[in-house]
Amino acid sequence: MLRYAIIDSATGIVLNIVEYQTAPNNPPPGFEVGIIAVATEVADTRWTWDGTALVPPPAIAPPPSNAYMVPPVMVAAALGQVVTPASVDISNPTGTGLFNIVAAMYIDVGVYWFFFNVTEPDANYFAIITGTNGTSVAMTDHDIDFFALEAKDSAGNPSDLLALNVTIYRIAK
Repeated sequence: MLRYAIIDSATGIVLNIVEYQTAPNNPPPGFEVGIIAVATEVADTRWTWDGTALVPPPAIAPPPSNAYMVPPVMVAAALGQVVTPASVDISNPTGTGLFNIVAAMYIDVGVYWFFFNVTEPDANYFAIITGTNGTSVAMTDHDIDFFALEAKDSAGNPSDLLALNVTIYRIAK
């Protein structure tokens, strides 16, 4: 089979990639005038035609080194608990901008689990929680891939949070 890019020569857009048994005419069978077929082994519909050759799409540049400087905002179980996560190395208290919390899960009234995008090297870390509107929040469990928080009101009863900010600090050895 011979592989061809089907191109609208007026716009330079690769419309499709088609395989033929034999080399097609221009225009290819079933296409209108102005549509051409150009043999290709690598082109796909992201490529363009410059009038003489197929042009690959521009290379996607790697993300800048500070690509993770904007923290994600998550909502736990669609109940309106907004979480602004961050992960910070304690040796760099100004923050490294690595936002490693990938998910927040609402478990029960006042109980939340948070999961890391990349597991921590060990469980030597702690969480600083702010923005809790006077509710007491404590980390109740943690491991290399998650941690759990429990929120209680001033009477010690489980209480849901409207919003919180979580910062993870690694404990330097």
